[in-house]
Amino acid sequence: MANKRKCRHCGEYGKPEDMALVPLGAFCDFSHASEYGIANKAKGKVKIERDQRRELRARKEKIKTRAAWYKDLQTEVNRWILIRDKDKPCFTCGKTSDVKYDAGHRFHAGRGGGDRRRFVERNIHKQCSVNCNQHGGGMPVEYDKALDREYGEGAADWLGCEANFPTLKELFPTTEDIKAEIARYRKLIRESKDL
Repeated sequence: MANKRKCRHCGEYGKPEDMALVPLGAFCDFSHASEYGIANKAKGKVKIERDQRRELRARKEKIKTRAAWYKDLQTEVNRWILIRDKDKPCFTCGKTSDVKYDAGHRFHAGRGGGDRRRFVERNIHKQCSVNCNQHGGGMPVEYDKALDREYGEGAADWLGCEANFPTLKELFPTTEDIKAEIARYRKLIRESKDL
């Protein structure tokens, strides 16, 4: 086939002297060259847009603060808790009604050393979104009783002692550690959907 060329548009072979030879390659005629160019321009535009989105995402990630990374981690932890507790009733009131649920914290981030326990799974359980978590302020008394029931007597006291937990900076010395923890929770969530 040394004396034949393949059209880049339709794939048909032809004699080089009968084909349209352009910088893009050999084509049956100029209409095929034009159609090929238009199609590849659209593909190229999609690729450029995809590359621009990747670059923007990388730039945003580069300037992201630790607080923003913690927020992303909190989102994944909360998603995991709701999956983990999906078949359980509300941790504080025991209701199993068809209401919206939150991942309720006994010690909230930013309040009374709650940051140290922010990602401790024993500090987070499924709660009724409106009654217990929002309007009930997390129901701390009921939460403590439920902790002792669930994990044994003294669990609420142990969780209440801030000294039992490292600071977030000790727990996650670098943002790479936070990213790794986010990835770990995303993997847990993906695997739970496969079950």
